[in-house]
Amino acid sequence: MIKLSDIIERGTKIYVVDVEISSINKYFYSLTILSREKEDINFQFPVLESADINEITNFIPKETPIGLVINGKGILYKSLNIQNEANDKYILKQILPDANTDEFYLQKCITETNENNCKAIISLARKESIDTIVETFSNIGFVVGLSIGPFIFNNIISLLSSTDDIAYKNLIIKILSSNISDYEHQEGKQSYTIKLNDQDINTTFLPSLALGITFLTDKNFRFTEFHTTLHQYEEYTFKRKGIKIIKYSLLGIFTLLLISYLLFDTFYSKTESLRTEMAQKEQICSELETLRNSYNSKSRFLKESGLLKQTKISFHLDKIAETIPSTIVLDEIDVNPLQKNIGQKKTMKFEKDVIIIKGSSKDSYIFNQWVKELKAISSFNDVNILQYEFKGKESKAYFSIKINV
Repeated sequence: MIKLSDIIERGTKIYVVDVEISSINKYFYSLTILSREKEDINFQFPVLESADINEITNFIPKETPIGLVINGKGILYKSLNIQNEANDKYILKQILPDANTDEFYLQKCITETNENNCKAIISLARKESIDTIVETFSNIGFVVGLSIGPFIFNNIISLLSSTDDIAYKNLIIKILSSNISDYEHQEGKQSYTIKLNDQDINTTFLPSLALGITFLTDKNFRFTEFHTTLHQYEEYTFKRKGIKIIKYSLLGIFTLLLISYLLFDTFYSKTESLRTEMAQKEQICSELETLRNSYNSKSRFLKESGLLKQTKISFHLDKIAETIPSTIVLDEIDVNPLQKNIGQKKTMKFEKDVIIIKGSSKDSYIFNQWVKELKAISSFNDVNILQYEFKGKESKAYFSIKINV
């Protein structure tokens, strides 16, 4: 399981410089660039080759991780059988018995190991010459990896298409079971092209690619902890952690702000929706109250008018219709008529259980007989003639009869 600390420590780009020492203070530089995008490693080589250090340093951006592969004059290689627990001082005495440990850098490439002993290729160089090169590149970036000699490419042998011996400058590096087993010097041996993940690679650039790939992908690997590079590696990883933590913190703050805004927007929209709905419901309640008042008023009106009371109005009207003589013409029948004397408050009142009949009659005798017939109807409580008069020279009389039922 990859930890967050692994992700934020691991770089995404590294500039690897192959430094060949041709003589004292004379160098030849080859620059390779490797970058990581998710699970893919992209590399460019050689981006720049020059004997002028300024061309190289001007090309590399400030404060970026830099790897160095140093070989050539002053680099000594030796194959030794040593104990697994042997320290650098002991190993140096096996190669240069009179050498001072404080004056040399030593790197080991383990080629074979067993329970107590191991076989290793030792790369040896004077600190003074290595520190001079490291200091030059430390002025523009962080020297996070240093390989003395080419044997670091042992880390990527499994990626190569061929497991045959590898030619690197004046060395033949022997391969056995996907691991460096030994080396031998051979002047004039030409480098050649080999496949690395289906891409043609000149063997000259294998150490640079190995250092870059190791830095970008292998968190378990640690470069030899020279005091000149260890503090720069730690400084670089600390700075990268700080930058990443700041970025993640800002991202977290932005995410919280975004979530807060979305929540606010959601609740605000919901509040506005509820406010609108509440206003609509208040309007509906107001309209309902108006309708309720209207209903109560009309109900009261109908109750007072007696229209809601169970009556035999139609029965009474049928009885009246059955008795009407041919000489009588009805103009109006008013059931539960409105009282004429309305008070100052203008409250309408009705005469309950009353039928007013208005019309005209051409024969007074027949009219009187009809009134008697109405009085004889048992469902009528009382029958009174309110009016019977002639108007002008007309031959018919106008009448008004009130029937209480």
